[in-house]
Amino acid sequence: MFFCPDARPDLEESTYATFGTFTLLGWSLWVPRNNGGVIVPPNPGDPGFVIIDPLPTRGPIKLADQYFNTNPVLTDDVITDPSVPYNVNLGVDGWAMNTFYGWTSHRWDLRLVGMNEAYGDGHVERVPGGAVKARYMGNYWNWR
Repeated sequence: MFFCPDARPDLEESTYATFGTFTLLGWSLWVPRNNGGVIVPPNPGDPGFVIIDPLPTRGPIKLADQYFNTNPVLTDDVITDPSVPYNVNLGVDGWAMNTFYGWTSHRWDLRLVGMNEAYGDGHVERVPGGAVKARYMGNYWNWR
């Protein structure tokens, strides 16, 4: 379900980061789940979060969910430190990217070139880096 529309076979391995014997594909899950007693991603009005998006950021919970085809289930993993302004352009302001979460292959000199979003019906869309926006902040900004 999560294959980049722009993937090139000769760059296949650049999608992954290897740590010892573990190989990771960095992604953010946007389906509500319990994370240490807190439900993430949050909905507007949930306490303990700064929420930028006035609409729910979560993906679908079930096939009949109204967000099934409008909110992604998975995206590339892009987060920034809370000190970073939520309105920076990640396609330009490369300093804003958290390099520890550099598992996405869609970067150039720490600028975000684009992001993949996978939806419940199986399709994947590519979003240009400058169009990726901060959605909420708990411990750090989460971008989609």
